[in-house]
Amino acid sequence: MRSAESPGSPAIHRVGEDTLNFPVSLVDCTLREVEYETHLTLAESVRIAAELSDAGVHYLEIADKGAPSWADLEIEEYVGAVAQAAPRSTVAIMVYPGASLETIARAVAAGAGCVRLTANITEAANILPLAAGVKELGVQLITFNAMKTYAVLPAEAVRIAEDARAAGVDVFYTADSAGCMLPGEVIGLLRLLRDRGIATGFHGHDNTALAVANSLAALDAGAVMVDGTLRGAGRSAGNAQLEVLVKAAQRGGFLSGVDGDLLAGKSEEHVAGRRLRDRGVSYLDIAIGEGRFHTERLALAREVAESCGVPLPDLVREVGRRDPVRPSRELMEAAAADLCASRAG
Repeated sequence: MRSAESPGSPAIHRVGEDTLNFPVSLVDCTLREVEYETHLTLAESVRIAAELSDAGVHYLEIADKGAPSWADLEIEEYVGAVAQAAPRSTVAIMVYPGASLETIARAVAAGAGCVRLTANITEAANILPLAAGVKELGVQLITFNAMKTYAVLPAEAVRIAEDARAAGVDVFYTADSAGCMLPGEVIGLLRLLRDRGIATGFHGHDNTALAVANSLAALDAGAVMVDGTLRGAGRSAGNAQLEVLVKAAQRGGFLSGVDGDLLAGKSEEHVAGRRLRDRGVSYLDIAIGEGRFHTERLALAREVAESCGVPLPDLVREVGRRDPVRPSRELMEAAAADLCASRAG
């Protein structure tokens, strides 16, 4: 059984502890995900970090390098500013294939306590070798965020999670990058992982308006970490809305030390009036979720749809069905041609 949470005491993981049975931790991704919608100044980022920390949020994931909030700063300057402003929280940095261990070391020295290795689940081998070097830096926690986890069968996801654990990863994250998973799918996969002794986390997007429900399902299945953002800010249809997730999770006995009311107030203050999209899920967002299509290829899909004269929602559904990970222009054009042929027939 996981140990009980103490109100007001952040459930931070520590090196050498049994993460499988650790109290649930909440990860806020606002400082990174909000950059898909609007841009924060460094001062705004630091203020939000301080208030998230005051609310008892355990981990704060920072924006990617090059985000306007710190494009002119070195990583240690940005990490140091956020860490100093958020003493009750641990700064987490997201790392992609090709990242330099030297850069990660500078971030850790400045106060980052969690490193989130990130790659498509089918390309895990491109990032997992970095785990050994990161472990030697003495970070509190290493996670592997398996983007587009749904792109492989559960048995293959378990195999990759076991590879990640062998490489030195503490928590394997199921990432519903297109917001296409159902609660039953989340529960089934996370229970399989837990049965293999693998500590799990969940990162959900809201294309089918299930990000919070899926996060709750993950908690029920034994996840030790869940992600969210203030007001649900983020790429595509956004992420699990942090303040809603906290309130709902507390009804199930999770995240008792987090102040959901404070988070709700701060989301109104910092994010509500700055989101670029209307509330609710658009038709295109729904199609992206149905098709398991990641928006990193959306600009290309839009170009192909316009040149071939097919509706973009129809195209992303068909393209995602054929390749949910890294669809090529050729695949998109073939899908568009087939859609045109089916409409003509």
